[in-house]
This record gives sequence, C-alpha cells and structure tokens, in this order.
Amino acid sequence: MPLIPAPKVGAEVKWEITHSGGILNNCYLAVNVNHHFRQDHYLEGTETATDAYTLMGASVHTDIQKNGKRMASISLIGDNLTDKVYVDHLNRLKYVGIRNPGRNITFKLEIPLTF
Repeated sequence: MPLIPAPKVGAEVKWEITHSGGILNNCYLAVNVNHHFRQDHYLEGTETATDAYTLMGASVHTDIQKNGKRMASISLIGDNLTDKVYVDHLNRLKYVGIRNPGRNITFKLEIPLTF
C-alpha cells in the first residue's frame, strides 16, 4: 500500500500550576519529544525511503484574570527547537528537495470578546 506514514513515538512532560485567587491562573510548562522512525517499507517505484528524525518542543501558558473573570490567555510555543533538518515521509515536496519547516516559535494572545 502506498503512502504509509513512518512509525513514531512521542512523550510529553507537563507541569501544571493550579491555584486560584491570583492574577495568573491555569499556568503550565510542557516539554515534548517526538521520534519518527525510518520508513523503508514503501511501494517500489512510487516512493523513496525516509530517514529517522527526532523533534523537540516546549510550551508555556497562563490565563490572566481580574475579579475571577478571564481577561486574556498568553501562550509561547516552540516546535523543532533543535532546528533539525528533516523530511516527513508523507511530504510530497521531498521529491523536489523542499524540507519540512525548521524552528518555529509562536506567541499566542487570546482576548475574549463579549458583545
């Protein structure tokens, strides 16, 4: 069968700080690791083998509240923090030499709107 994803395994360690009554609530820090194994079981003539790779990430999150009401949520998320050069087995652009994205840092600010 064509286009079978490579086997993978992942793990995440998450530290949650749960308290109530302050400005910051629902805080957590998470670190994750995902390992994608080599995929060399493919349909001959339509695909090529893909090497193994390991990606590391981390995230930090908190809610900001005032008088018990959530005013905003702030998150900082990092993917592929080691800037690993890799190609996913199902990436159809690998045949023209385009790799998957490198390090990615995302800042997320979420403000609820009430009308």
